[in-house]
Amino acid sequence: DEQYKEVELIGWLYQFYISERKDEVFAYFKKKKKAEAKDIPAATQIFTPNWIVKYMVQNTVGKIWLDKNPNSKIKPSLKYLVENESDQVSEPIISEVSQLTLIDPAVGSGHILVEGFDLLYQMYMEEYYTPEEAVESILKNNLFGLDLDDRAAQLATFAILLKAAKQYRDVFAKGWLPNVHAMPDYATFSQQEIQDFLGASGSDYEKELTDALRLMEQSKNLGSVMKLGLSDEARTFVNKRFSELKYTDFRDINTEIVFQKIKSFIPVLLILSKKFTSVVANPPYMGQKSMNDELSVYLFKQYPHSYGDLCTVFMDVSFELLIYNGIYSMINQASWMLKPSFKELRESLIQKHSIDLSLDTLLYLGPGVFPELKGEVVQSVCFSVRKRKELLTIMYKLNLYNDSLKKQKGFLSKESLPYNKNITEFDVFDGKQFGFWLKTELLENFELNPIRKYGDAKQGIKTGKNPYFIKFWHEISVKKLNVKWFPLETGGGFRKWFGNNDNVLNWENDGFEIKNFKDEQGNLRSRPQNLDFFFTAGLTWSTSAGKKPSFRYSTDNFCFESSGSKYFVLNGEFSLYHFLAFFNSNVTQYVIEVFAPGIGFSEGSIKSLPFIEIPVTKKNLVENDSIEAISICQKDWNEHETSWDFEKNSILNNSNSIKIAFEKWQEEKARYFFQLHEIEEELNRIFIEIYGLQDELTFEVALKDITILQDELKKNDLEALEEEFRSKGKDAIELPINRAEVISQFISYAIGLFMGRYRLDKPGLNIAHPNPTKEELSSYTYFHGEVVIDQDAILPLMGKQCNFPDDVVKQFYQLLDTIWGHEQRTENINFIQECLNKEIDKFLVNDFWSYHCGMYKKTPIYWLFSSKKGAFQVLVYMHRMNEFTVEKIRAN
Repeated sequence: DEQYKEVELIGWLYQFYISERKDEVFAYFKKKKKAEAKDIPAATQIFTPNWIVKYMVQNTVGKIWLDKNPNSKIKPSLKYLVENESDQVSEPIISEVSQLTLIDPAVGSGHILVEGFDLLYQMYMEEYYTPEEAVESILKNNLFGLDLDDRAAQLATFAILLKAAKQYRDVFAKGWLPNVHAMPDYATFSQQEIQDFLGASGSDYEKELTDALRLMEQSKNLGSVMKLGLSDEARTFVNKRFSELKYTDFRDINTEIVFQKIKSFIPVLLILSKKFTSVVANPPYMGQKSMNDELSVYLFKQYPHSYGDLCTVFMDVSFELLIYNGIYSMINQASWMLKPSFKELRESLIQKHSIDLSLDTLLYLGPGVFPELKGEVVQSVCFSVRKRKELLTIMYKLNLYNDSLKKQKGFLSKESLPYNKNITEFDVFDGKQFGFWLKTELLENFELNPIRKYGDAKQGIKTGKNPYFIKFWHEISVKKLNVKWFPLETGGGFRKWFGNNDNVLNWENDGFEIKNFKDEQGNLRSRPQNLDFFFTAGLTWSTSAGKKPSFRYSTDNFCFESSGSKYFVLNGEFSLYHFLAFFNSNVTQYVIEVFAPGIGFSEGSIKSLPFIEIPVTKKNLVENDSIEAISICQKDWNEHETSWDFEKNSILNNSNSIKIAFEKWQEEKARYFFQLHEIEEELNRIFIEIYGLQDELTFEVALKDITILQDELKKNDLEALEEEFRSKGKDAIELPINRAEVISQFISYAIGLFMGRYRLDKPGLNIAHPNPTKEELSSYTYFHGEVVIDQDAILPLMGKQCNFPDDVVKQFYQLLDTIWGHEQRTENINFIQECLNKEIDKFLVNDFWSYHCGMYKKTPIYWLFSSKKGAFQVLVYMHRMNEFTVEKIRAN
C-alpha cells in the first residue's frame, strides 16, 4: 500500500507536469529534497503544448475513425480537426476500432499517447465496449511507443496507465502494459543463440533475424531510424515464437538464457517492422554536426534526402511506418520547408505528392511555440501527411503570433485564413521552398522576372580571426584609416537606407596578412572571397540579425565581410537606388520570408527574389525617394560621434540657450522623421501596386520601424502613439524624445572637446591619434570665451568638491559659459539637470563611464582609472596615453 501511494503521488506530480504546471513540481522536489528538475527525463524537458498534441492526434486517429464512421458522435468534440474540402471520400482502412494503431517513435513523456488514449477510449465507448474491455484493447492493440531513454519509456508507460486507471481503476492489478519500449542496451548474438531462439522450425528466417539483430547492436545510438527489413513471413514467425517462449516453462537452459537476453530486442524489432494506421511525433532535433560518425553514416546511406537533421529523417521514418492511406503528423522545425539545405527533401516530397504522398494540412507556427525556448531561432511547423495520391493542402500561417496561446486562438477563431495549395506549385522556386502564402499570380514572376537578370548578391570575406583583423574604427589611429585599416560592412542591427558603419578591416598591402593567414597545420584559415567587388558601391544588409531585413546604401570605399553581404547592380536600366527602394519595401519583407525563415537573410535569399520592372511613370519618383531617404539617414548617422564623418554635436545651432537649442533640434528631427515615414509609405504603395498585393499587404509603416533617432526616441512611448497618429495625423502627436539621451550625447561631446578629440572652431576629428602636434593642442576662442584642451588628457572626475582645477564638472560649467554666456549658466544648468533628472556632477561622477561604454560598444576611447571605492577617479583619452600617463595619475 505504501508503495502504491508513492506511485500515485509521482503520478499526480506527472499530471501537473504535463499540464504546464512544472514550477509546482519543481518546488515540491526542492522542498522534499528528494530530487531536482534535472532528474526528470531529458525527453520531457521540452513540453509540446496540449493544443498542438490534440491537433496532431485528431488529424490522424480522428480522421481515420471518421473515414469509417463519418457521422460519429465524437466528431463535434474534434475542434482541431481540419477537414479538407478537396479530399476525395477515403475508403476506411479499419473495420473495427482495435485495428486503429497509433505509434509515437520518439515517445518522450508519453503526452501524445495519453491524448491518443483519450480519443480511442471515446471510440470504444461508441462501439459499446465495457471500460475493462476498452482499456485492455487500447493497451494491447492500439498504442505503441519507442524511445532511446529508459526513464522516458517508463514514464510514458506510467502516464498511459494513470490515464487508463481513470477509466478502469483495476488496471494495475491486471498487469496490462502498453506497447512502449526503450531501445535495448548493447548486446551481440551468436549464430547458435539465434538458432536456439528460432528453434528447429525457424531456420528459414535465420539470416533476416541475424541482420536485424546486428543492426540493433546500435539501438541506443540509432533508435527508431533503424530499417530492420523483416519480411512479413519472418515477422509473423518471430512474433509467434516470442509469444510462445514468453509463457514457456523452460526445460532447455540454453533457450531460457537466450530468451532472457533477447526479450528486450524482439518487441522493438516487431514494432519497427510493423505498419501502422497513424504515426504522431515530436521528433528529436539534431543536425549533422552534432551526430557521431556511426549515426551520420547510417543516415546518409539510408535517408539520402533527409539526412541533414534527425527531425527530417523522422519524416521519412514516419512515412515508412504507415500502411497505405495511413496518416502521420508531427511538430517539427520549419527549416525543412524553406531553408536551402533541405532542397532535396522538398523535391522528393513534391515528386511523391503525385504518386503516394499527400500533405494534408500544415500549420506554419514560427517561433514562440515552446515556452522553454526563447528567441527566434527555433521556428516550428506542424503538419499531417497521408500515404496516398495528391490532394490540395490546407495551410495556416500562424508565425506572426508571438506565443503559443495566440497561435491557438488564431487557428481556432480562423483569424488566420487558410491557404489551399497544391505543393507542386512550389516547383517554380529554385530551392523548392514551400512559400504557400504567396498568391499564385505572384509565383509566376519567380520564373518570368528573376532579380538575377540585373545583378548579383555576394558574400564577403571570412577572416578566420575577426578580433584580430576587424576593429571598431574608433579603436585605431585615424591616421591609419584608409592606409592600413579600411571601412568594412559587417551587417549590424535593424537600420534602413544608410548607417551601421562601425568597423574597419586590416587590408594593408592589399590584404596580404589575411590572404596568407594559416593555422598551425599550414591550412588557410581565412576565405578571401569576392575581392573583385571590394570598393564597389552596392547595397548591404545583415545576414544574421533580426526578423526583418534592412538594406543600406554602401559607398565605393568599403570592403565587406560575410555577415555584411552586398548586392551589386551589374546591368540593366535600374540603379542601386531603385533596388534599395524595392528591398526596403514591405513587398520584399513579404516575399523574402519564403527564403529566410527565422533569423538571417543569405545571399541566396536575395538572389531568389522576383523583380518586376518599375513603370516608366514611377521610375524617377522611386529613385528620388530612395536618394532622399539615404540623405536623411546619412545625416542622422553622421550626427552621432560614433560616425567617422561626425562634425559637431547637433544641439549647437546658434541659439541663445541650450533649452532653445534643444527645441530647435527637436523640431528639425520631427520634420525629418515624418518625411522619411512618408517616403517609406509612398514606396510601399508603389511596389504593392506593381506586384498586385493590394489584398495581402498594407502600405502602412509603423512609427517604431522608422530607423532614424534610434537612440533618441522612447520606443515604447512611440508605439503607444501609433493609433492616435493613424486617426489624427502627425500634427496631433509629439515625438517622445528621450531628453536624457540627447543631453548625454552633448556631455560626451563636451568631454571630447576637453580631451582635444574635437574642436568647436572646426568640424570633425581633431586628435584621434598618438603624439598630437602643438597646433592640435592649442587653445582657441569661441563666442564668449576660450576653450583650453587638456595638456595631458587626464581629467579628474570627482564632482563639485574636487580641488583639481581641470575637473570635468568645472570645465563643463565653463564650456556652457563659453557657448551661451555666463548669464545663461543657471538656466542652462537647470535645463540639463531637468533632462537628466539628476544633478550634473552626479551624472558625470556616477553614470558617464557606463554611458560611454555603451555608446562605444564596450570598447571605450576614454578609460577610467579609479581607486577601489571611487573616491578618486580620472578619465584618460586612449589615443593620447603614453608611457608616463599612469605614473602621472599616481603622482598627482
